[in-house]
Amino acid sequence: MKTGSRAADAYFIATAKLTNSILITNDRVMAKNAKKAGIEAYYLIEEFDEAVSRISELQQL
Repeated sequence: MKTGSRAADAYFIATAKLTNSILITNDRVMAKNAKKAGIEAYYLIEEFDEAVSRISELQQL
């Protein structure tokens, strides 16, 4: 509710928050709203390299 997201987006954003997950999406609005909610999120079309780098970083842990 705090992000003003569409219902489907709110579901995925809430799930990412509850599971402490990274959200990767092709929906610019969803990525923006997730970031607003304090979730690590990537808009894949523009942040592909950053997302891949972050995933690689996590795999090395």
